[in-house]
Amino acid sequence: LGAFLTIVPLTALGIALMSEASSTVRTMTREYQLSIAGDLSRTIESELGDAENGLEAVGRVLTNLELSESTAIELAINLVAAHESIDHVGVYTRGGELLDVIREEDTAGVRPPETLSDDIRELAVTDNVATGAAVAGTPYSRVPIILPIRAKDTVTGFVGSLVSLERVQARVEQLSVERLDSLPDALMVVDEEMRILAHSDLDEITPLSSARDSGALEGVSTLELPGALVKSGDFTAADGTSMVGTVTGLRSLPWAIVTQIPRDFAYASVTTMRRALIIVSVVAIVLALLIAFSIARQITRPIQELSSFAQDLADRRFDRRVTVNTRDELSVLGDVLSSAAADLQASEVRIREEEAIRKDLRRYLSGELVDRVVRRVQDMKLGGERREISVMFAVVVAFTPIADSLAAEDAVGL
Repeated sequence: LGAFLTIVPLTALGIALMSEASSTVRTMTREYQLSIAGDLSRTIESELGDAENGLEAVGRVLTNLELSESTAIELAINLVAAHESIDHVGVYTRGGELLDVIREEDTAGVRPPETLSDDIRELAVTDNVATGAAVAGTPYSRVPIILPIRAKDTVTGFVGSLVSLERVQARVEQLSVERLDSLPDALMVVDEEMRILAHSDLDEITPLSSARDSGALEGVSTLELPGALVKSGDFTAADGTSMVGTVTGLRSLPWAIVTQIPRDFAYASVTTMRRALIIVSVVAIVLALLIAFSIARQITRPIQELSSFAQDLADRRFDRRVTVNTRDELSVLGDVLSSAAADLQASEVRIREEEAIRKDLRRYLSGELVDRVVRRVQDMKLGGERREISVMFAVVVAFTPIADSLAAEDAVGL
């Protein structure tokens, strides 16, 4: 009963605590991954927004009719050199043909596309900015950003740049170290074709390699990516590791941020709590059993003593006594039994004395008369009682000579 009253509440409490802890940790893990994705999303938007501002500034300089051509070109070169997010700018005609490239000295190997497709030019005119498909770079991927050049509200051409994702990659690596314990494949950015744009470990991937085999992206198609996609849950990685992942889509780009960590790492606190709860439960159950057995022994010990004493009485060992120090009814019962044993012992002594008297009287009186005397049935008053009786006198032949020749003790014995 003691074990039952301990195990049942502890089990129910443990299940409730584990369920609540698992739910809380699952929610906290999801919120934690979303916060990381939000941080990285702000970095991406800031980087690309800064590049857009730089391209817009170059476009305004090139369309400023108050500046001479040489001055405008000089200012554009200075803007490109001073801007952190762009290291070159391609100038395009209205039809999308590349006219010239304004670049920094160390970007000779980077060249924007020779022509702009109709779709990207139409999107740039409609939304005032267009982002194209990422291209591989060394070592960082680049994203084409195209802005229209307007003169008096008329589109006269376009400016574009292949914006390096170096700062995005740096932020991915920083977040992976600071907030994800440098876990492998913990954080990455993918585009609409599931190609990796940035990864927590740049040395372990090839730029723009496919991430379709990544467990967190399972079930996510290219049609779902544009917009604020959020997918969170458990999955199994290719190597069999249980993972917890979250896929967050960017609002302004058809990209997604993937955060994934091993389940053991994410639920480490739950595992620790489960282990602690099991240990505490086992210790509590053992203590409850020990206490229960101790209490049971305290209850049964006086009963066993009384039972043993009763057996002694049944075996007529009236010299025994029992002492029960429980300060309850069992103690009273022990005292009564001890008193009864004392009375029985006294009665036994009297019975033995009476038996001795009977034995002595039977030497001189009949057994019936002795029983009457002992039972106080026979009147022992002086004077006697007159009755009619028969008396038989018998002599032993030659008894007198024999008695005369024997000592008194030998004659009695004979």
